[in-house]
Amino acid sequence: MADDTRQSEARYLLRHATLRQIEIVEAVARLGSFTRAAEELFLTQPT
Repeated sequence: MADDTRQSEARYLLRHATLRQIEIVEAVARLGSFTRAAEELFLTQPT
């Protein structure tokens, strides 16, 4: 049951993710680091 819920949530998130969000996730996966992905994508934390 928990696996079904997780899969359902994952499908929901993928269907509703923006292209920018997918680009960010891809960069983190490719670079193996949130910091490096943020640098590559010119992202900063809000102040």
